[in-house]
Amino acid sequence: MLSIIYKSEAIDGFDIPKIYKMLSTARDYNSENQITGCLVYHKQQFMQLIEGPDQEVESLFERIKADGRHTNLQFLGHHQLEDRLFDQWSMAFHDFGDPQGASQYKLGMVDQIFESSKALEKPNPLALTFFDELREILELS
Repeated sequence: MLSIIYKSEAIDGFDIPKIYKMLSTARDYNSENQITGCLVYHKQQFMQLIEGPDQEVESLFERIKADGRHTNLQFLGHHQLEDRLFDQWSMAFHDFGDPQGASQYKLGMVDQIFESSKALEKPNPLALTFFDELREILELS
């Protein structure tokens, strides 16, 4: 099973209501294609892990790269997995910019990751570790 991780920036005007609409469509598509994953949104930036059958994940990633709702896409890595990280979610989502949805401590950690971490500037195995830790945070929320 393949996982792909990338980050990108939302274009101006692609706000939370539009993101939720996109998520609804994505969840339907992902369910039909045995894809799971997690999308993180923070200060106009996305970071996403998608996982599932190799061909379906590669096909979805090609669609994502061509999507005009985001820019500056940076590929952070691909991994062969034995087990899914997000097997319960067709697409988990967390907006770390929502003060109701995360503690100040979690917001601080995510700020550090998105704004000052060199680990997420190029393909790096730490990106997979980030999503593994994030899964645990989301399950406890």
